[in-house]
This record gives sequence, structure tokens and C-alpha cells, in this order.
Amino acid sequence: MFWAACLGCPFWFIFYLCRMNHIKNPSLILLVVFGVLAIGFVLYSQANYIPPKPKVEILSNDTSAGASSKYLLKFHIDDADSVYISAGKFFVSKDLFNKDSILEQEVPLPEVNTIITVTAIRRFEGVSYDNKATLTIQRDKTPEDIAKEEKGKKEQEEFTKYRAEAEADATAWKNSSQGKVCQSHGWNRDLCDRIFSKEIWLGMSIDMLKAQRGLPSSANPSNYGTGTQWQWCWWNKTPMCFYGGENGIVTSYN
Repeated sequence: MFWAACLGCPFWFIFYLCRMNHIKNPSLILLVVFGVLAIGFVLYSQANYIPPKPKVEILSNDTSAGASSKYLLKFHIDDADSVYISAGKFFVSKDLFNKDSILEQEVPLPEVNTIITVTAIRRFEGVSYDNKATLTIQRDKTPEDIAKEEKGKKEQEEFTKYRAEAEADATAWKNSSQGKVCQSHGWNRDLCDRIFSKEIWLGMSIDMLKAQRGLPSSANPSNYGTGTQWQWCWWNKTPMCFYGGENGIVTSYN
């Protein structure tokens, strides 16, 4: 529609001017108009040109390498400036001077099933266009592969056992009397272990002391103009008395 309008509008305008006798040589005017349109069409096409996507085709048909630890890859590349070949940690790149090329590359096979990826790259005006092809190559297991598999199975079994034991231990703790007390106060297991191992520290709360020692023998408030201060004492335990403010946090003890 765009180019139809570009061609049609000038033609009908010139035809109208000719009918009105304003143009004496319409052929020359038409030639100039069509020339300008042709130049515009060429410039528009170049500005919106998208190059063809590069082509990559793997020509190697054999997907088994047997006992070999390497594989000779054969592939065809067209409309590309460079090519990347990767397989596990292996990586190699090649610049192509002939855009239509049949290439070969020896690729190591680190795994029993190794995925080889061939990527063709074409660069045009700062933009890269790529296309990929993949091939999975299988080789025989080596003694190292077998040992690696056995080690992996053993590690998985040990991890499964450890996780089952950890989950059982966590469930037992949650259902224990100490676990229920700590969960009711929002204390995690590490903090709970410190409390019930009779550990004393500044910054613990009166609720932690009560969980650890039971109710205090006495709880005495005092106020000397700076807010209420508390003294909590357990007569038959050492340390005996703890001191803190209204927030119940222990600031000292003796």
C-alpha cells in the first residue's frame, strides 16, 4: 500500500496538471518522479535490510564414540562470520573467511553423554545473529566413570540418611517439653539449648530465667525516679539475684 500510494499519487497529480495544461512535457516530469522514487526505494530497502540467519548443520551421523574419549565433529556453516563449538568445559571459536564452509573439530568427551553445541554467528552493523545445532555423543564408561557413579550414589545415600535423621530429631524436639516451651515463646532451638543448659548471660529475659529456674523466690520492684527497676531472686541457686527494667531484660546479676 505504501509504495502503491507513492507511485499513484504523483502520477495522478501530473495527469491532473497535464489536463489543466500546466505541464507541457509530462514525460520528463514522470521520468524525474520515478527516478526519485527509485532512489527512495533503494535507500528504504537498505535501511530496513535484515541479513539471512546463519545456517549450521551437523554432518556427523555417528552418535556413539565407543571407548574413545574424543569425537571428530564434522559440520557445515553458511552465511556466518564465526563459529563456536562447546562441550562441557571445552570451548573453541573460529573466524570464517569463507562464509560457506565444511569444517571439522576434534571434541573431548568428558561425560558418558556429552552434548556438543555448534553456534554459527553473523554480525551485521553491530548486531549479532546466531543459529545453533546440538548433538549428544555417548561413549563407554571408564573405570573413573564407574568410580564416580559409585561415589555419587554413596554420597546421596549418606545425605538421605542424614536428612531423615535431622528431620526425626527436629520432630522429636518440637514434641518435647523443652521444645514446646521454647516454641510458645518464639525461641529457636539454639537459644533453647542455651537456656536449658543452665547458661546465664546479660540480655536474657526474665521469661528465659523462669523457663530455666522456675518462678523466682522473690520479685521486688523499686523506683528512684528513673522508672521501675526489678530484682528477681532464687534463694537456692547461684547466681542468686538478677536485675532489670520494666521490659524484663536482665542488665546485671550477682
